[in-house]
Amino acid sequence: METASDYLLEYINDSKCSDWMRKVIETFLQKSPDDHIDELAEDLLEISVYTVASEDAKQLDTNNDVVVLKELIHKTGVNALAENQKIKFNSQVNVIYGLNGTGKSSYFRILNEMLGGDNDTPIRSNIYVENAKPISVEIKYSYRGTDRTISWDGNRRGLSDLKSMRVFDSAYTRDLLKKRNSDELVVKPYGLFIFADLISFIDQIVERANEIISDKENKRPQINTKDMICDIACLFNGERVSESSINILKQIFASTEVKDELLEKKKNEVDNLRVGNPKDKITILNSKVTEADRLVKRIEDVMEKGNDFIETVQSGIKSYHDYKTQSEEHKKKLEILQDIPGTDTKVWQEFISKGIDYSNEQALDEECPFCHQKYSDHAKDIVSAYVSFFDNKSQVELGNTEKKLALKKIEIENWNVLGEIDEEKWDSALLEQIRLAMSDIENVRALLLTSLENKKVETIEKIDLGELVVNIKTYMEEMKKLIEDLSVESEDKNRALQQAETEYSTLKSNFSIKKQQGKIEEIIEIESWIGKRKEIIADVSNQRKKISTLSKKAHNELLTVQLQDEFNRKLKELGVKNVEIELQGKNNNGVQQTELTIRKNRDITSILSEGEQKATALALYLSEISLSQNKSTIIFDDPVNSLDHRMMQALADLLMNIDNQIIVFTHNKMFLDCFECSEYGHICKGINSACSSTRGKHIYLYETQSEGKNKKGVIVEKRAQKLSNYIKDLEILLAETPFTKFDEAGVKLRRGVETAIDEVVFNNQTPTKLSNKKSHIQWDELKNMCNDAELIDGLHQIHGRASGGELHNGSEREENPLDRDEIEELYEKLKNLCHIA
Repeated sequence: METASDYLLEYINDSKCSDWMRKVIETFLQKSPDDHIDELAEDLLEISVYTVASEDAKQLDTNNDVVVLKELIHKTGVNALAENQKIKFNSQVNVIYGLNGTGKSSYFRILNEMLGGDNDTPIRSNIYVENAKPISVEIKYSYRGTDRTISWDGNRRGLSDLKSMRVFDSAYTRDLLKKRNSDELVVKPYGLFIFADLISFIDQIVERANEIISDKENKRPQINTKDMICDIACLFNGERVSESSINILKQIFASTEVKDELLEKKKNEVDNLRVGNPKDKITILNSKVTEADRLVKRIEDVMEKGNDFIETVQSGIKSYHDYKTQSEEHKKKLEILQDIPGTDTKVWQEFISKGIDYSNEQALDEECPFCHQKYSDHAKDIVSAYVSFFDNKSQVELGNTEKKLALKKIEIENWNVLGEIDEEKWDSALLEQIRLAMSDIENVRALLLTSLENKKVETIEKIDLGELVVNIKTYMEEMKKLIEDLSVESEDKNRALQQAETEYSTLKSNFSIKKQQGKIEEIIEIESWIGKRKEIIADVSNQRKKISTLSKKAHNELLTVQLQDEFNRKLKELGVKNVEIELQGKNNNGVQQTELTIRKNRDITSILSEGEQKATALALYLSEISLSQNKSTIIFDDPVNSLDHRMMQALADLLMNIDNQIIVFTHNKMFLDCFECSEYGHICKGINSACSSTRGKHIYLYETQSEGKNKKGVIVEKRAQKLSNYIKDLEILLAETPFTKFDEAGVKLRRGVETAIDEVVFNNQTPTKLSNKKSHIQWDELKNMCNDAELIDGLHQIHGRASGGELHNGSEREENPLDRDEIEELYEKLKNLCHIA
């Protein structure tokens, strides 16, 4: 078999190929298969039968569309490139040389973005200007032999016409050394791409089939599950209804018990059971028991606390009167105090007590604490009587008792007797007893407060609510007995109610199902249809695997061996020797993967040198292009980084022997020399005119120059640096009237002398340590090297005058600059010295 389509044609005649897959492949191999995706999807789902029309098979074009660049014109807007720069390309070899920073890479970025290279190289506007102009680029090219022009504004990436072109720069090296899918390779020979395309076509059909299923699912009738029991309602949550559930539904459909009168009768039964249910009564009785229990505890607390109040108040008032009597008697003993008024008042006692405390604190033994005067003898006697009065224990205890009685009064005032009483929870007789008890307690509180206020012992009977407590506890027991009786009755009624409610819910659910029978049967039919179709779609994945297996076989037989052989040849040509690098193929869903290994070690970057890695990547890249039979343009950006001079020369020779149009961007002078000195081509002297040379391929050579930060990428034709070229340039300059290009003429003179040294003095011989040319040493030419002192002195004089008089800043340029006559004189002298007619 010669192409991938041969494998597919053989497969559709195999018994392992299903009827549907046979239709898919036959349709795919014909023109416009996408027009039949809907029909194939419906055929897969058994909605309709699709018959493959007998059309002409589409041509499997194993060659890419040939694209050849003719001109690249930068008008405005790209980075800091000068405006209106044009690069004219020939159909064979084009080299754009430029030092770093001259704008060379900007032209590569333009081409990389326009053709959609794997690695993005974003285009930016000029950052050195405030208002950058919009991007405007024009490209002229030949597409399938027809000339076309595209204007590009930087917004589109991967223009369709240019997609068969290929690019390579240093960033592609690591990608080429990794495992890659065939859609990432430049290899597409033998129509192998159709396997991935076929898998994609099948996926589109399956996607469309799933859309049809989704549409079917969305058309499911909506079921009202409000009245359905949970086990039935959950059957309509969007999942497929099981066979057992379908049988249950069918039984309900066939039932004769689902009638309005049965449903109404069962509802009445439930309502009656709910009305007679003692559950609510039990709840009320429980709340009464809780309230009664709370009140009993509160009454017992009130009796204990109230009787304690009575005892404490009566004993306290008695103590108060006892201490007061003792204090009065003691005071009478202090005769000196008899003449002082108010000594029996509380105000006097507090006044004197404060004075004593202050005197003790300030150590005022001989001084009055109030007027700070020295005590007289009589005053000393009075103070001594004061101290004696207050040191008496009866007086101290009297004060303490008064404080205790005051605190007790506050406590009785804040005494919360029985709290709030929920009157609805008590019968009237018992409620009346509770009210009387509360009234009696309030009377006790009033008597206690009056007794404290008057400091008088009142006759207060102890609080005795024992009878009330007994009555309340009896009431509680009666409630508990009722609860117990009702609970027995409630259990029986609850069981009956639960059974009736269950029966009613089931009847109501069945009634709802019966009422919606048509919709439910439609859902069952839809879900059955969907379930079968999903099984059919699931089987397609097995059929896809067979296509992947077939793809692997075709890749191995048609591609991997050829690619390995071509790759090995390219490796040897690039000078990578004694390294056993293998290409291994792997297939996944019809997509072939290629992987480089060294003795089964997949991390070749840890084994090969950087230069060997670059050479390996280039070998694989060129091998894939060779096998792909792609004849479109190939663009390289500085491909020789890390390569030695031998590999550079080998790469240049490879590129010179490729049939594709080659465009190389480089800053490497040695690599440039490889093209200039190539035995497979020649540098065209006139880019804008027809080149008559027939020696090998035509090579257009450009140089990018920078004329300031806002004017990079100025394109000039790079000619060979020969004396004859500089003599011709001077002749043209001197013919101009008026003559103004003194600086340029000075440069040409100086460069002419420098090339004369190489061509005339050294007879075009280069020291071997500086040469990368493959030519052998020219022994006879070495004999003809010129050592003429007159020639060398003359060249020295011209070089010095051209440098001092025009090129170098200094007094010579200011005071003795070159004029036209002297330039012409030096020009004629250079011609005569070098014997140029």
